[in-house]
Amino acid sequence: MKRGWVERPEDWEWSSVRHYACGEVGPVEIESQWTARKRERAGIFVTLKMRVSAKDPAQAELGRGTLDA
Repeated sequence: MKRGWVERPEDWEWSSVRHYACGEVGPVEIESQWTARKRERAGIFVTLKMRVSAKDPAQAELGRGTLDA
């Protein structure tokens, strides 16, 4: 908009405005409430696994660990 290429943010192809306003899928995937809902409807649920270091009992006590993708 500053450079005058488009009149409104939603007119810019690479803008995320349309995604956040109505969930429209654009050229770049954006993680938001819209994408989370679509995954849930498809039966896909994201889970994280934590691995606690056996070498550090304090880490285990505090529930800290490393994330496995």
